[in-house]
Amino acid sequence: MSVKSTRTLGYSFKGEFDLENMTVTEYDNDGIEVAHHNLLDKLEQFDGQEITISFNNKVKLENGVE
Repeated sequence: MSVKSTRTLGYSFKGEFDLENMTVTEYDNDGIEVAHHNLLDKLEQFDGQEITISFNNKVKLENGVE
């Protein structure tokens, strides 16, 4: 009998994206920086692996319409 197991490693953070530096900076409700993530450092450990990436951006619309 073979035993199959899996390990899942993932990251989730919400903040301001800086394309030039490939970073995401998180802020608290008072605008104080609470975390700084380097995306290249995070992605490096997935090199050569199959991954899923998801991005989203919520935009507030004036008067509820664009």
